[in-house]
Amino acid sequence: MNDLHYIYIKLNDTVHSLATSEGNIKLRLQYAASTHLPFVFSKIEALPNDLKSKLKVIEKSLTNKEPTFNEQSTIEATMYRMHKKTASKIAENIWELNRMLLERKLTGNWSEFET
Repeated sequence: MNDLHYIYIKLNDTVHSLATSEGNIKLRLQYAASTHLPFVFSKIEALPNDLKSKLKVIEKSLTNKEPTFNEQSTIEATMYRMHKKTASKIAENIWELNRMLLERKLTGNWSEFET
């Protein structure tokens, strides 16, 4: 499986978690961001620039606070201080990135990702 397909699968898993996990949007986003998105972030170089920049914005918005205690991750620290409206916007950005990737898959524009 190439990196693009891996990213696509993990983004779908992320969107599924956002839609079906229990709790409010902050809890669902924290779970999805901690469980699925690290794999997507690790493959960011496989994306073309427009999708890469969108993913970088998502990553920065989920990791912009420093942990306040030892066992806390940057995602947990960021989510703790985040408003639900901000969490909803990040979830929407994740969905949009997934949609953009799906469009490329459906239109056969995978070739730009092949190395």
